[in-house]
Amino acid sequence: MRRLDIQGLRAIAVLTVVADHAGIGLLSGGFIGVDVFFVLSGFLITSLLVKEADREGRISLLGFYARRARRILPAATVVLLAILAFAAATLSYLRVERIATDVGWAAVFLANIRFADLGTDYFAEGLPPSPVQHYWSLAVEEQFYLVWPPLLMLVLWLAGRRTARRLGTRPVAAVAAVVAALGVASFAWSVHLLGDNQTAAYFSSLGRAWELAVGALLAVVASRFERMPTTLRWVLSGGGLAAIMVAAVGYDASTSFPGPAALLPVLGTAAVLAAGIGVDAVGPARVLTVRPLTWIGDLSYSWYLWHWPVLVLWEAQAVGPVGWLETTALVGLSLLLAIGSYHLIENPVRRNRWVAARQRRALALWPLALGMVVAGMFASQAVAEQRLAERLDANAEFLDLRDGDLGVRQELRASIVAADEADTVPFPLTDLDMVSELEQDLWNVSFGCNAQQPRSSVELCPIGDSEAERTAVVIGDSHMGQWLPALDELGAEHGYRVVPLIKFGCSPFAVDITWGGRDYHECTDFRAWATEQVAELEPEVVVVGSRGLQRNMTVPAEERAAAWTEGVTETVRTLEELTDEVVVIGDVPPLGVDPIECVTDASATMATCTTAAEERVLEANRLTEAAARELGVRYVDVADLVCVGGRCPAVAGGLMVYANDDHLSRTWVRHVTPKVAERLGWT
Repeated sequence: MRRLDIQGLRAIAVLTVVADHAGIGLLSGGFIGVDVFFVLSGFLITSLLVKEADREGRISLLGFYARRARRILPAATVVLLAILAFAAATLSYLRVERIATDVGWAAVFLANIRFADLGTDYFAEGLPPSPVQHYWSLAVEEQFYLVWPPLLMLVLWLAGRRTARRLGTRPVAAVAAVVAALGVASFAWSVHLLGDNQTAAYFSSLGRAWELAVGALLAVVASRFERMPTTLRWVLSGGGLAAIMVAAVGYDASTSFPGPAALLPVLGTAAVLAAGIGVDAVGPARVLTVRPLTWIGDLSYSWYLWHWPVLVLWEAQAVGPVGWLETTALVGLSLLLAIGSYHLIENPVRRNRWVAARQRRALALWPLALGMVVAGMFASQAVAEQRLAERLDANAEFLDLRDGDLGVRQELRASIVAADEADTVPFPLTDLDMVSELEQDLWNVSFGCNAQQPRSSVELCPIGDSEAERTAVVIGDSHMGQWLPALDELGAEHGYRVVPLIKFGCSPFAVDITWGGRDYHECTDFRAWATEQVAELEPEVVVVGSRGLQRNMTVPAEERAAAWTEGVTETVRTLEELTDEVVVIGDVPPLGVDPIECVTDASATMATCTTAAEERVLEANRLTEAAARELGVRYVDVADLVCVGGRCPAVAGGLMVYANDDHLSRTWVRHVTPKVAERLGWT
């Protein structure tokens, strides 16, 4: 019997997800729709498996994976190919390259691992959303189903030999015990991960498996609910629907999720499923059986696949912000695409008799789909490369305008003039292979002894002249770290053993900050540890600097200036007691756009790759300089080595100024090293 209430639950799940992604504030917790899908999937798939075990006395793994191939691969593959085609035709070379990489991970159902890795990469924070990011949930499901059917077979076989307690031919108690144990272990792991890293917890298949296990457990013990009183069915269906909607409306981006918070939508979904076992939907669950919801439920898989790339890719090539009217039209377009793919791709392949007649034909869909995606990846990059090559050929005469003999300020001014005239970007590449090199032109690629977020100390890795008698200690976050290429060169030239003490996202100044919505106690601990290191090293000079007026300061916005000044003052005074000289380095404004993506866009100009200096940074520099002067220590302004007249170009002097939207390139830092030497007095 086809349960219409399940189709209605699918509709609720996809509607909440789409609403959340479309920015409908009323459903700010719409991301819980994925959790609803997980429970439904665990219930439905396990129901089919145990019924097959009852009917056939065994489970056919090949048959299972053949059915999965027919069910998920056709639509998923077509959407991936459509994403690659649209990106190749409209987006920058770098964006196409990144999307192709993401698509590759999605095609082998490892998208959750890919995005967990990016989400915990400090230098990937500014990247735009991937159009295949939503494939992470498919990856979690397929990883679960890679393990669950064989495990269920094993449990059934062992329990069938060792126990006589059965319902039909199924050893229910044994299977339920295994599912429950795995679910509890997964939930515990989810809670543990959540306390350590919410991004990793969100994408973790091990941390999400308990949600599928809840559905699986319900499927295993489903017969126990068949004679449930109608009154209890009313309570379960009404309470379950209420739990789902409370989560969808009450949760938002600040909710610590998944972990315990996921219990509400997960158990709510399980309650609704349990209420409908063995009967037609009763009570509040009857609303789920109305035709509009069941129709959307039929389309839910295709709509889930299409809605996110439509929203993301349109925004990626749009000029200016996308308004609510445009977003509504995009949601409607994604629904039309879902209708088309459901009727023309998803159902025809799934129900094709020729494909279904032989397992090997359906199983062949796995390598066939992967081969098509890989071909699409290469083709999309080739198209994007050709578009970029045509632009380079068209701009060949402009490349001669680069003049390495110009001073830094003149180079920057020339870029600003070119921006005012909307000139073509004087592209710094001599061949396209350098795009990958540009992505690696970050300071931390060469200087790897840095503290990641969970760490409160770091290995001491001296640079400069490691045998020198004089020592310079460098303390700060990644904005201080980006100057290490210059300090390394200057230390070697002027006889300094330079010891970097760098921690990502951690200002050395005594200001309270958060990380991931919690107190960043690792930063506070790192500051104390760094102070101890300075005391032990007894350096001749300490160079200190960081990102200014961080947005993650714990004090209200109107109090940040005073707190920043107080923090700078406290830290510098502490360091003055431990060294002969303290030098405070100012901050550099972020670019505000991805520089490499911008310059590899076929329609880019110097105007589109030049942004205004952020006022927050300029204010922070004024406050920091004032505090330094009050204390009588040297303040080194470096913002004018990157920006002039309040404007910052991505390219100057034929070089990339920035490596990403928030950090300078190693090449540019080395280019301005003589200026840094003058200002430090290391000449």
